[in-house]
Amino acid sequence: MSADYVIAFNYLMDDEDRSRSGHIVADPEPDAPEARARFGLNSRWHPDLLDAGFFTFNPDASPKIPNDEALRMAATAYRLGEWIQIHGDRIICQDIANKFLSLAVNCGSSQATKIVQRAVNKVLFSLPGESGLHVDGACGEQTVTAINKANPEDLLPQIKSYAVQFFQDCFHNPKLKWTQRDLDAHITRANR
Repeated sequence: MSADYVIAFNYLMDDEDRSRSGHIVADPEPDAPEARARFGLNSRWHPDLLDAGFFTFNPDASPKIPNDEALRMAATAYRLGEWIQIHGDRIICQDIANKFLSLAVNCGSSQATKIVQRAVNKVLFSLPGESGLHVDGACGEQTVTAINKANPEDLLPQIKSYAVQFFQDCFHNPKLKWTQRDLDAHITRANR
């Protein structure tokens, strides 16, 4: 049995919009100060959704996207954008798939895969001389097989630990200009 995308999407929505309100909020990017977000999707990175009216505040605007339809659109965007990249349908443990999807959305599929690859290496290949996964950010056959081979009770805490370390590194990178509040939010999400 494999992980269920609907369950993983609902886990993700608990991070992105727990109430499923669909409120559209300002979410500026350095090269897109006017960017908005809805269900965690940023208009800068989803111009197709912007054109479809997904980020429209005015309920009388055309096209008008009702909240339930916007949530379906978000589910499709995350499935195509991150779930497929991490091969979520091939991961056996639902909790691992949930965390992997959340990380892929939060820090990109490549970085999330590196975090998971490091965690798998720690769990499965901890003896000297053992060669583990190449930490390259590509979620291929070897990575999925290793994820499914690892004991989830050992793997999940390692994924969380490597994610926290990644976010701490981001905080200390002066180019990113993270505040303590940014770091705290990312760590809370990583440890959930």
